[in-house]
Amino acid sequence: MSEWKEKSFEDVCFIDSECLPENTDPYYRFFYVSLSDVEKGKILNTVQNISFKDSPSRARRILHNNDVLMATVRPNLQGFAILGNETKNMIGSTGFAVLSEKESNSTEYIYQYLFTDHATRQINNLVAGSNYPAISSTAVKQLKIKIPKSPKEQRKIARILSTVDAMIEKTEAAIAKYKAIKSGMMRDLFTRGIDLKTGKLRPRYEDAPGLYKESELGCGSSGLTNPVPKEWEVVRIDEIASMKSGEGITSKSIFDYAQYPVYGGNGLRGFATTFTHDGDYILIGRQGALCGNVNRVASKFYASEHAVVVSVFAQISVDWLSQLLAVMNLNQYSEASAQPGLAVSKILSLIVKRPQFSEQKEIAKHLLSLDSKANIENKILFKCQQLKAALMSDLLTGKVRVKYNENEKVEAM
Repeated sequence: MSEWKEKSFEDVCFIDSECLPENTDPYYRFFYVSLSDVEKGKILNTVQNISFKDSPSRARRILHNNDVLMATVRPNLQGFAILGNETKNMIGSTGFAVLSEKESNSTEYIYQYLFTDHATRQINNLVAGSNYPAISSTAVKQLKIKIPKSPKEQRKIARILSTVDAMIEKTEAAIAKYKAIKSGMMRDLFTRGIDLKTGKLRPRYEDAPGLYKESELGCGSSGLTNPVPKEWEVVRIDEIASMKSGEGITSKSIFDYAQYPVYGGNGLRGFATTFTHDGDYILIGRQGALCGNVNRVASKFYASEHAVVVSVFAQISVDWLSQLLAVMNLNQYSEASAQPGLAVSKILSLIVKRPQFSEQKEIAKHLLSLDSKANIENKILFKCQQLKAALMSDLLTGKVRVKYNENEKVEAM
């Protein structure tokens, strides 16, 4: 471990080394990276091309390849990003500390270190100011980092961690894709439904008006009463399901590990040794910040008094109704108070479009297929995040050392 030292940021990188001069050509154009353009580990696509004369006074930091952007102003103190090889004419806000390479030290390593708990604690301890909390350049220079002496070892560690980052980013993109597909599919399935003869979406009303009838749900884009498929009915929710709040339970009866899940106003609360229901149900959060959240549950569980248990009537698919309730954004019907809550009577009075039972099941099957794919990706994401956390703990502390053999393969020491 003698090759590892705890050093200050001032020792391992240049900080805010270059800024645009005030006499810059007013028509000089550049890509301006503002504080709002950077999230945790990402530069967003909101970066704008702007001229010097039209730019805000904060647009001054000159950026180079491999620079690290470190936000120094709340609420974006976890806004970190590392620049790639396309930084020509890119200028950052003075709300960033710009960390540049010094004496061959790896900025990729420094970037990864910023996400550690040790770095977070230091940053929080150095924040000054009440009206405009921020970290000064002097304070950034004082931040401590544990770092191997060899820049080559630094880069090897950073490469391992960035590989996991890429896996995480790819998985997050897949999850976002499935969410977007499902959002569009739900809009179509709950307005047009599925033609059971073809297994495909019904044609739109504009393309096949003969397949639809008028309904009491308000005006559609055609100016006529909102059309629905002829086979569907427009009903109140209390015509297809009943709702009842769960039972009281004390915090002493809720455990981290037990046999039966306990659901409350904000979803899963923990586990209990007893249960209130056994079967296929839908749960709606009745109270709390997340009231209106919808959970599809099966088998044995405990529903607390802050959860509404939905029991479907005959010829109603539990899966279909749970998907429909989820897309209805029930939180919008909560009563405004210190403790937001939903009135069961209000939910039961809402009007919905009900397909025939066989079509309900087909609609649910399509949506559940997407949910299944998204769940697989979520499990992969969780494992990647666990792997990243473990590697950070091992590699950024020197607990586990890395080296390359002649074939450039990473090995743990």
